[in-house]
Order: sequence, then C-alpha cells, then structure tokens
Amino acid sequence: MTRHLGLLKLVPEIRAFLLSLKTASELWKFSLNKMRALAHPQTEEQRRYFATMKAKD
Repeated sequence: MTRHLGLLKLVPEIRAFLLSLKTASELWKFSLNKMRALAHPQTEEQRRYFATMKAKD
C-alpha cells in the first residue's frame, strides 16, 4: 500500500497522464517501480525525467 501512496508525491500533470494510460504496453513502460523512483526528486527534476521517459520508445 505504501508503494502506491508514494505516487501521490508526483506532480499533478504526471499523475493525470498516468491515469490516462489504457493499454498494457503503456502501463509496462510507466511501471510502479519507475514512477516510485521518480516521486522522490523535486518538481522540476520530476518533469525533466518524465519527459525523457515519454520520449524513449
């Protein structure tokens, strides 16, 4: 449970994006472990790191 609660530390636009994911492959790309690691840096660092994650494909 606490693993999931850590996602609340993500900036609102990242949380909104994650809620919009529909397919299994999209969910796999943005896995819980990756998002938990992303929740720890400050806001601007989260945005930068998330932008690079989205650009990878």
